[in-house]
Amino acid sequence: MVKQTRDVMNKATESAIMQRSTKINKLAREAMIQKNAYSQKINFDKENHACQSINGKLQKYEQSRPQYYIPTLRTIFNAQEERSAYQQRCLEHFQFVRKCFSVIKKLPLQFSTVVTSQPPSSRKLLVLDLDETLIHTFEQDAPADCIRVDAKIYDTHDKPIFFKVRPHCAEFLRQMSTRFDLCVFTAGHSTYANPIINYLDPQGTLFKHRLFNDACTRLSKFTLKDLSIFKRDLKDVILVDNTAMCFGLQKENGVPVVCYTGQDDDKELLSLSEFLMHLAGCHDVRTEIMQHFKWD
Repeated sequence: MVKQTRDVMNKATESAIMQRSTKINKLAREAMIQKNAYSQKINFDKENHACQSINGKLQKYEQSRPQYYIPTLRTIFNAQEERSAYQQRCLEHFQFVRKCFSVIKKLPLQFSTVVTSQPPSSRKLLVLDLDETLIHTFEQDAPADCIRVDAKIYDTHDKPIFFKVRPHCAEFLRQMSTRFDLCVFTAGHSTYANPIINYLDPQGTLFKHRLFNDACTRLSKFTLKDLSIFKRDLKDVILVDNTAMCFGLQKENGVPVVCYTGQDDDKELLSLSEFLMHLAGCHDVRTEIMQHFKWD
C-alpha cells in the first residue's frame, strides 16, 4: 500500500516537473521570439532611418540643382490635363533627342582631325549652336519684326537673310561671357553665319571663337561637332545644341535646348542660364550633365 502511494506521488511529481519544464521552455521561446522581433525592429528602424537620410539628401540635392529640361518632362508625363504648346514642343524635342542617340549608337564613330588654336584659359569653354538655339531664320513669310542682314549662302551674290533672335539672348550671352570662354559653332557656312554673329556680337567681345561647317565631322549623312578639336580637357567643355546628333561623339558634354522657331514668349534661355552657371562651378561638367540628364 505504501509502495503504491509512493509510486503515485512520484508520477505526480514527474508530471508536475514536466509541466513546469514545458512552461519554462514555452516562456523561453516566447522571450526569444520577442528578442528577435525587437532586434528586427531595431534593424528595420536603422534601415528606415538610413533610407530616409538618403532620400533626404537626394531631395536636398535635387532641390539645389537648377530645374532645367528634365523637370519639365516630368510635369508633362505626370500631367492629366491637355499639354500647352511649350510642353508639346518639349516632348517632341525629347523624343527627337532619344532618336538621335539611338542612331548614333549604330554609327562607326570617327573623330575630327581639325585642331583649333586657342590661348590657355582657366575658364570653362561654352560652345553654342546658332540656328534654332540662339536665332531662327525664315526662308519665306518672314514676320515684320524680323532682322535683315545680307549674306552669301551658296553663291557669290549677297542675299537678304531674315531672322529673329531668341528672347533674352543678349542678356544670356552677357551673363555667360562673365563665367565662360564663349564659342559659336554652327553647321552653317561662314558666309551665311558671320553676318548674323556680327549682329549678336557687334563689338566682337563676346565670342572668343567662331567655327563653321568646315569644322564639323560627318558620319554617313549626319553632321556632328567633335569637341576634341578644341584641345581642352573635356571636363571643362560644354556644347549647347538643339540637335542632339551634334554632340553624339561626346554626349556627356552635351546640353540640349528646345528648338526656337520664332516664339515671342520663349523663356528657354532663362532656365538654361541657371543650369550653365551651376556647371561653371563644377569640377567636371560631364559628371553633372550625366547625373542631370541620365543619358544612356
